[in-house]
Amino acid sequence: MSEHTELEDRLRTAVHAHAAGVEADDRSLDTIRTRVRTAKHRRRAIVAGAGIAAAVAVAVAVPRIGDESRIRTIDRPTTTVEPPTTTAPPPGTASTTVPPPSSSVDADQVLWPDPAGELTTDPLDAVRGFLGEQLDIADPPLSQFRETEPDVGEVDVHARGEAGQTLDRIASTVALRRLDGVHWFVTAAASGDLEIDTPEPLATVSSPVTVSGRARGFEGTVNARVLDRFDGDGVESDSAVGTGGSGSLEPFSAEVSFVASETERGVLYAQTDSGVSNGIASFTAFPVQLSDGAPDDTDAGAGAEFGYPPLWPFSSQAEADAWRQQHAATGTQPWHLDAGDTALAFTTGHLGFGEIDQVVGSDVRDREAWISVGYDAGSGPSTAAVVHLVRFGPGDDAPWEVVGTRDTDLTLETPSYGSQVSSTVTVGGRITGVDENLRVQVRQASSEAPIGEACCLPAGGENTAWQTTVSFSGATDPALTIVVSTGGHVQGVERFAITAVRP
Repeated sequence: MSEHTELEDRLRTAVHAHAAGVEADDRSLDTIRTRVRTAKHRRRAIVAGAGIAAAVAVAVAVPRIGDESRIRTIDRPTTTVEPPTTTAPPPGTASTTVPPPSSSVDADQVLWPDPAGELTTDPLDAVRGFLGEQLDIADPPLSQFRETEPDVGEVDVHARGEAGQTLDRIASTVALRRLDGVHWFVTAAASGDLEIDTPEPLATVSSPVTVSGRARGFEGTVNARVLDRFDGDGVESDSAVGTGGSGSLEPFSAEVSFVASETERGVLYAQTDSGVSNGIASFTAFPVQLSDGAPDDTDAGAGAEFGYPPLWPFSSQAEADAWRQQHAATGTQPWHLDAGDTALAFTTGHLGFGEIDQVVGSDVRDREAWISVGYDAGSGPSTAAVVHLVRFGPGDDAPWEVVGTRDTDLTLETPSYGSQVSSTVTVGGRITGVDENLRVQVRQASSEAPIGEACCLPAGGENTAWQTTVSFSGATDPALTIVVSTGGHVQGVERFAITAVRP
């Protein structure tokens, strides 16, 4: 027997003798079981990702922030992963790298980046790429990366104020996984202000797809659409609108029509309205599988329901469609196709604020617009309100419809946007100003004169609350406009704000 063999035998004998003398403590077993249960609970909270071992089930979870007890998971098999030979550097210290073989990552689980394209070992770079390339969010204010489990982590996207400042409020939390042991991939994003119940993550969807859940945000607005996963050119999608709550989570539903071309990998994306021009909306996103979508001769968005209370100039989709047909035949009333002209006509004509006769700013997008209307204050233009408009129907020939205002130093917060009211309603908000005089009116598109009015309420101060009641009668339209206005320093009406209610 060699010297090494004899030494090994002595060590083995000593270890066995020591183990034989150890008495088990019942509390040790309880401790072990507790740790096992804790580990299991932690694993159940992993957000929206994919495993790296062969022949295992992958759970993609979209968490509801603030409601962790309702996390959903979906099992989906992954492709075989070939472990890399390189060692992963710490998060935040590396740059883009040459991608591994495309078979090493299941692309169905990934929102960004394309596993066959340029990859990154920095999770923050992955988040910035996803937000910038997929969602058109430039220079997002991000938290530090938090690694919640080995190869699993998250990054918070903060909201942004009117002046571009970073706010404490979190717009969304982006989930990431290191699927090949080296590179980080975005797998989902979730917001506590926007919870999607249907469809589920990784569900196969066809056009039109109904998106429903609960949401809260400015005017309760929810915009939903389907995006292409990587190249951005494979999906043509309408932006469907639903209405949730303003202050609390309330149900919403929106029907999204899309046409998918040569791609089966999509992103279901929904966002609220931030209420400010430079803001970052709360958003939720997760991967879906796309079927053939709408037929080639089907207009993306056709048949989608108008998700806002229709304030002015149309009271229904039928009225908007009737104008569209007439305009196509005779060219009548072309101003309906110009968001600025529609906002001015609403202000000077429908509301009767003739002194507010200028467009002093505009933010016009594909389906929505925010038009700043105002007047010449002597030293330059002054903004009276920012009018929010939405296309009433699909297509570029759909007319613009007024649906609300974006409020700053004069707000109308009560009643909540889209709520149902009785003939006497409590109205309130906040105001910043000196010696203000508030007038409240209730209007509908089919009536030239107000159907209710309350005047006049002295107000002022710094972000001071105001409240009054107004009664109305003769409501026949499906939606009513409540408008509060003030003035008297330079001209009769200098500022106003509106909200939408249902009688």
